[in-house]
This record gives sequence, C-alpha cells and structure tokens, in this order.
Amino acid sequence: MIRLALPIFHKRISPVLDSCERLLIIDIEKENEMDRKEIFINKLALSERIKLLRQLEVSTVICCGVSESMFKMLESCHIHPIAGIAGEVEDVICAFCSKQLNDPKYHMPGYKRPEQAG
Repeated sequence: MIRLALPIFHKRISPVLDSCERLLIIDIEKENEMDRKEIFINKLALSERIKLLRQLEVSTVICCGVSESMFKMLESCHIHPIAGIAGEVEDVICAFCSKQLNDPKYHMPGYKRPEQAG
C-alpha cells in the first residue's frame, strides 16, 4: 500500500507545499484508491508538517512547488517527494495510479525540481 499526500487548494494541487493549508491523504493499493481524508495544517511549521507526515506514515508526497529545505527534509525521512506537478487533484490522483505523471500536461511550466538545481 502507498499512502499519498497532496497539498490542495480548492480542487487543484496547491502552489507551494511549504505554505499550503490542507493536505489530502490517500491510501492506494494495486492502483486503486482505498481511503482518503483531508487534514488542515495551516498552523504547522515545516518541522511539524514533516513530523505529521511521518506519524501518518505517508510514503509519497505529490506537490507543485516546494522549498529545497523541505524537499530534503522529506527525503531524509524516507518520504518520496514528487515536485513540479500541477493540475486538478482528481486528475493527478488518476495519473499517479495509472503511472502517467510523466505526461507534460501535469508538469508545472518552468519548474526546476530541487534535485535538478545546481
């Protein structure tokens, strides 16, 4: 099972993980959604957000923008960040489940992933 976290703003992926107000947590098994819940994190500092993701046993975070420091914190906790992804939440979830997130229609134009910086 994969526990996925997506920062959300209305029906879209939130522009910046570091400052998002809500997370959608989804359990996926064999490419099918098993469960979902929404949590509010607007009052949490970055370290508290990371701690919560660890407590929730999130394995993957799909987001649009993310600071280099938060990206590294996620990786150090063995949470796989997939950054630079934009679009409607339901479309992104379907693309993830069907292994289609590499489709350019989900890529935020001009976004340079932290692992590509330098």
